[in-house]
Amino acid sequence: MKYFSKALKFAFLFSLSINGLGLIFITTQVDFQQAILSFKEIGLYTSLLFFTSAFLAVFTYYKCLQKKRSYKLTTITITILLTFTLTYIFMFFNLSFWKNRDIPFLQTVSLFNGIIALFIYLFVYLFLFLKQQIKNSNSKNKKVSFFNTNIFTIWILSTITYLLIVTFFGGRYNNILIVLTIIAGLLSVMVTYLTLYSPKLKTPLSLLLCYLTNVILIPTLSYFIITLTVKHMDFNLDKLIKGWVIIGPYFLFLTLFLHIYHAYQINKNEKLALKNKNISTTIKHQQLKNQINPHFLFNNISVLTSLIEENPIKAIHFSESLASIYQYILKQDKHDTIPLKQDLGFINQYITLLKYRFENAINFHTKIEYSNKYHLPTMALQQVIENVVKHNQISSEKPITISITTEDNYLVISNNCNSKNKGNYLEKTGIKNLTERYSYLTDSKIDITHTLTEYRIKLPLLTLAV
Repeated sequence: MKYFSKALKFAFLFSLSINGLGLIFITTQVDFQQAILSFKEIGLYTSLLFFTSAFLAVFTYYKCLQKKRSYKLTTITITILLTFTLTYIFMFFNLSFWKNRDIPFLQTVSLFNGIIALFIYLFVYLFLFLKQQIKNSNSKNKKVSFFNTNIFTIWILSTITYLLIVTFFGGRYNNILIVLTIIAGLLSVMVTYLTLYSPKLKTPLSLLLCYLTNVILIPTLSYFIITLTVKHMDFNLDKLIKGWVIIGPYFLFLTLFLHIYHAYQINKNEKLALKNKNISTTIKHQQLKNQINPHFLFNNISVLTSLIEENPIKAIHFSESLASIYQYILKQDKHDTIPLKQDLGFINQYITLLKYRFENAINFHTKIEYSNKYHLPTMALQQVIENVVKHNQISSEKPITISITTEDNYLVISNNCNSKNKGNYLEKTGIKNLTERYSYLTDSKIDITHTLTEYRIKLPLLTLAV
């Protein structure tokens, strides 16, 4: 319904503006009474022509905005055919029934108006598309390649299409006019290039001047050149205005297509830059993950070496538990996150490993509200506990108690402090690594509170999109 109301409002204002300008133009050519009579004769038709074409274009554009390409192409094709058909049929009935003219169903008048309706539809749709592309482009100084085969393809196809359409509807072209159209088209391409690809010129005012130059100034210059080169042809305002009406759409659509291509290139470059950034981010994230395994292994091999000298039996149990844990770590290396419940099961194994080393000097208390939807970065909880062990004195005289609980959408790990030094835990390598890994997964931040007696860290619980 919101698309309908938006299209209705745009089409009404568009049709009202065009017809209002048309009425003003007519009053400059004839007296006011005659202008009103002329408008009454064609006003209803022109209002419906502009309203219907604009309404279908706006409705289709917003309806297809978030849809797949195949859906867009199908819908646009259907509405274009609908625009042409409605205009053609309306024109036929207008001539044959309301104006009582004996004409066949297939005739050029209805065909011409149907094509005009298509041009209006395309203009409105491309205008909305271009507006969105400019809005999406967040940089004014993107460097993109302009002079390539695509640009010249747009210019050549636009020129050939225009010449064919004018010839089809009875227009006459001599060699001078053909050459002039080609040269004027190239000039339009150059004006557009200078406006779009020069950072100093690319402003809203410059863009407006670009369109006015291409649609009004260049056709006017072309007309003056024709009056100088064609015999028995003098300057005439009526002929100049008719020339604008005939050749104006060519320059308008040529400029519009070039503008859209420019926006498309910027959008493409931004997507490529984003893709490269994502690849770089993935590599960096993997490098951070890869720092965990050697660090974990080095710490525990050092412990194992000490246990072999102190208690060989305990060393055997420790090595068996370490092997099981490290096998689990290797399996999780391919994953960025792990379910909270699964990670807590692994932590129980890790706690057993720490018990071999510290016995009753380290204690754990857990109070967790389980939920299948919560995840943690791989090895996050293990990193926090390892950080506690690394930076505290742990003995029977100075025991450490680690508490693991949930609070809102956080996993809270706290412990009493028997610090080996006065450094802040936040500055330690393990926590720094974990903070950076979190930054690739969520905007939520790790929260750390450190006093002389307690260290408390809150890890955001991740909820993965389904």
